[in-house]
Amino acid sequence: PIDNDLLLLIVTSLFLSSYPARKIAVPVVASMGVERIATEYGVKVIRVRNDHLAMMDAIPSYGVDFVGGTKGGFIFPGFQLGADAMFGVVKILELMAKNNKRLDEVRQEVDKYFLLKKSVPCPWSKKGEVMRKLMKFTEERKRELIDGVRILDDNSWVLVAPDRQKASFYILAESEKKSIAEKQLEEYAEKVQEWQEQA
Repeated sequence: PIDNDLLLLIVTSLFLSSYPARKIAVPVVASMGVERIATEYGVKVIRVRNDHLAMMDAIPSYGVDFVGGTKGGFIFPGFQLGADAMFGVVKILELMAKNNKRLDEVRQEVDKYFLLKKSVPCPWSKKGEVMRKLMKFTEERKRELIDGVRILDDNSWVLVAPDRQKASFYILAESEKKSIAEKQLEEYAEKVQEWQEQA
């Protein structure tokens, strides 16, 4: 099986090796493997909010040449401003043919990241205070404030964001080493729990 995060890396690799591109866009929750692949082709990666509307808006707003999603959807230039499953399947087949590669071959090239996820319950009334403490805690760190707080290290990252539909925070951590991703995931899960108890 190929999960959606891995599929994004595979399709990004196939697309960039088939078409010239200057910029691509992916949601803030996408694997750091996207940047690694894009760097090989001199392509800039723009991170957008983790929703389909932000992905659709990336083409006219940022002039990107491709938008890859983390839920299996892709927006290819020259067709329409939304993900289309049928067109996506045909386009992926075309990219495989152009590269003369099967999905499992590309998978072996890009499947080297551990992206872990966790949900931490938090009452709606305490979400604001947790976010304020998170902002304060990370103010000296390299971070992105696109959708939640994404803290960046050299070989890993962590995203902490309030869930829009549930009384919880979701945390994602990624690294090429599973132990690092696990450590960061647990560290921030404990912090979210601690901060809401202090609120």
